[in-house]
Amino acid sequence: MFQNLENLANQENKEVDKTIVMKDVEKKRQQMVSLQMDTRKAYLSKKLDLEKQEKDSLIDIVDPGLRKRNVSGKASAAKSASRTTGSLHSLSQTMASELEKNQSTMTTLLSSSKTIAETRDEFKNMSGHISQSNKLLTKYARREITDKLLIFLALVFFFSAVLYIVKKRLFPL
Repeated sequence: MFQNLENLANQENKEVDKTIVMKDVEKKRQQMVSLQMDTRKAYLSKKLDLEKQEKDSLIDIVDPGLRKRNVSGKASAAKSASRTTGSLHSLSQTMASELEKNQSTMTTLLSSSKTIAETRDEFKNMSGHISQSNKLLTKYARREITDKLLIFLALVFFFSAVLYIVKKRLFPL
């Protein structure tokens, strides 16, 4: 963008116009660099603030009174330590229960996956049996037609033989 403006400035006929345009281009370039630097600084500053807030919120989740601890006496320090230990213990128990839930879910998922795989294998086997049965039924249908044709031809031959014998005996020539 600045290169295009510099090219346009170089195409100007008057030296005075060239210098004015070049100064404006350089001024705008410096402003852009300054804005980029300010944006980066603001981004980093906000990022650090957000990280600090996140860190503080995590500490407040574990023990809300941790930051406001009054270390004036040993009793309050011991009480605070026991509260922190208790909250850590409850957090540990919660994590353990969540882990058990995850393990039971994983077990259920594995058994479901195994059942699905077995069902898929069974369907493949049944598909093979069905296609084989289809082939056999088609083959038997062809054989039935062939058998009917052979029986018909045998009956025709039988009746023609009977007719021939009856004709020769009744009408001898």
